Formats: sequence, structure tokens, C-alpha cells
Amino acid sequence: METTLSSNYGLCRAGDCNPVLNQAETPGVYVAEADLEPGEVQSFEESIPELLNLTAATDTPLRFHVRVEVGSEKNPADKAVVGAISAELRKVGGKMRLF
Repeated sequence: METTLSSNYGLCRAGDCNPVLNQAETPGVYVAEADLEPGEVQSFEESIPELLNLTAATDTPLRFHVRVEVGSEKNPADKAVVGAISAELRKVGGKMRLF
């Protein structure tokens, strides 16, 4: 049984709770993921120094994976907007672009 750490920090079966932390396929690796609103992204950014402090104390690796989605099936993104957003995303270390 895959377990996840729920928002109230209790273990529950995967899919049966609102997971915030999942054990990854690799033993010893945990993954947190969520769809974030713009204000939540800012709150996440503000928590990064503490996350780095917590992992540095035990020399634990910490990686971030960011996915940006623009548009929807019902409301596809305008090509000009996609181009402008891609240009803005390239400012983030040059690693991000929409495709």
C-alpha cells in the first residue's frame, strides 16, 4: 500500500486523502506537489529559506520541479500570450519555456 502524509500529518491511503507529501518511487525520496494559485506561489517562495535550512542541517538534498500551464481545453491560450509568457519564463535561469 502506498502511503501519503495528509494535510493533518496523518498517514492515509493514496487517493483517500488530500496528500501534500508522497513517498516517491525511489526509497528515501519524498515528493510534495499541489496546484498553486499565484498567492500560494509567493508564500512558497517565502518558505524556501526555511526549507533550505531544514535540509542543510542534515545534508539532505532538496530539489524543486516547477510546471507552468497556460490555457485550458475550453479556453486555449492565445499564441501571442504564450510567446510573451515564454519570454518571461526564460528570465528564470534560462531553463523554462512553454511548448
